[in-house]
Amino acid sequence: MKKDNKLRDRGTIKWTSLMLPEHVGMLNTWFEGTKKQPRPELDEQQWEEIGQTVCEGMAFHSELVFTFWEDGFFYQVSGYAEHVNTHKKLLYIRDKEEEQHVIPLKNIIDVKSG
Repeated sequence: MKKDNKLRDRGTIKWTSLMLPEHVGMLNTWFEGTKKQPRPELDEQQWEEIGQTVCEGMAFHSELVFTFWEDGFFYQVSGYAEHVNTHKKLLYIRDKEEEQHVIPLKNIIDVKSG
């Protein structure tokens, strides 16, 4: 008895005609969600180092590189620390293009001199 291999010959091409654009979008969203990482918890010493670096950057108006976490992903922004709102726990940064970034203090992971 001979098997018919017509269905296996097309492989995944067989299913592409059944994929709606909405399904492709949802699948891509799901795939991006699998790359998300939890926010790391910093210890007291790391917070002190970040605070000292930010204060020095504000005092000497020096450029800093901020690494922060947002919605499961890590980002970097280079710029100058303008203001720290301790009441709302926000850090205001002005980058080279004069664009202002507002980052919650709890999302800051690292600050380096740039």
